[in-house]
Amino acid sequence: MLFACLFAGSALAFVCEEETGRGWLSGLLFALLALSRPEGVMFGLLASAVRGVRLWREGKRAQRHDWLRLALWLTPVVVHLVWRLSYYGYPLPNTVYAKSMGLHPRALIEGAYYLYTSALAFGGILPLLVAGFVIALVQPSPRFVYLLLSVLGYAAFILIGGGDWMPAQRFLVHVLPAVVVLTYRGLVWIAQQADIRWQRVLLGSLTGTQVAFLLLGAVETRALQRLPQPSPNAETGMSYIRERLKSGDVIAVTDAGGISYALPLDIRVLDMFGLTDAHIAHLKPQFPSGLFGRGDGFGKWDVDYVLARSPHFVQAHVLGVDEQGNYSSNTSNRLLLNDPRFKARYRHLGDSHGFVGLFERIP
Repeated sequence: MLFACLFAGSALAFVCEEETGRGWLSGLLFALLALSRPEGVMFGLLASAVRGVRLWREGKRAQRHDWLRLALWLTPVVVHLVWRLSYYGYPLPNTVYAKSMGLHPRALIEGAYYLYTSALAFGGILPLLVAGFVIALVQPSPRFVYLLLSVLGYAAFILIGGGDWMPAQRFLVHVLPAVVVLTYRGLVWIAQQADIRWQRVLLGSLTGTQVAFLLLGAVETRALQRLPQPSPNAETGMSYIRERLKSGDVIAVTDAGGISYALPLDIRVLDMFGLTDAHIAHLKPQFPSGLFGRGDGFGKWDVDYVLARSPHFVQAHVLGVDEQGNYSSNTSNRLLLNDPRFKARYRHLGDSHGFVGLFERIP
């Protein structure tokens, strides 16, 4: 929501500056946008490109407020980048590397599917975006050109990045303000093509249909997908873990967020998905399930690395156990839990402590 707010504010400020020919506030907002999420730098680049093309077509030079806006945007971003390189040794946050699949075809397939489900979940907006694209070509203006480029650019980012595994299409929220504006403009444009006597009726029908799609999408997400709820016994499991861990102990986890937050700071948390682990995050992705397989996540795991850390507890996802005692789970967890070394050193606590996949090292 913060990212969406900053994007909406920076886009509004930039459009106003382009239409009035003065102002520099968008540069500061673009900087905050780039610092909130790494892909935020794209919107400042797009704004600079739109401004540069406009100056070139009009045969003008950059004005004072153009240079000031550029300085306000680049200075904080460059300073932060230099600090990040000096402190972490990498230019981007660790989560970017952990979730990056490179240019593997699997990422493109996942990203394309995510875009498709986003269009369905938010009311079938794709045809109306096409209408907005026609508007930009027929009646080009800074506001619609920039908003369209922003949405299309972010769609390209999602496509290359592979989308997201979580329901409710949270990535679309980032550019939802632009999508809403373009959708509305598309509705108006479609209505204007009709006879003037039917414009209001047509616009009302199109708007009502869009609202109905949005409501149905919300119902489908909440009722049919059944968003998971926290386990009521999770706190019991956390109490059990805290009682048995001492300063410096290691716990290997799949759900790093909630568990890490609840543990003391002197406990070493090993995130097996690599979101907070530099070693796993920078591994080369692998997809043993194939191009169209499921369950490989982002393709980052290292069983030997986890076992070498000798964690006191291991929290994993357990989907089932067969007659031979082999666990079914996502690829990374399955390889670890079914490894003979792991089975010899850890015992399954079952669901008695709030975690179905909680394992404790045998003394």
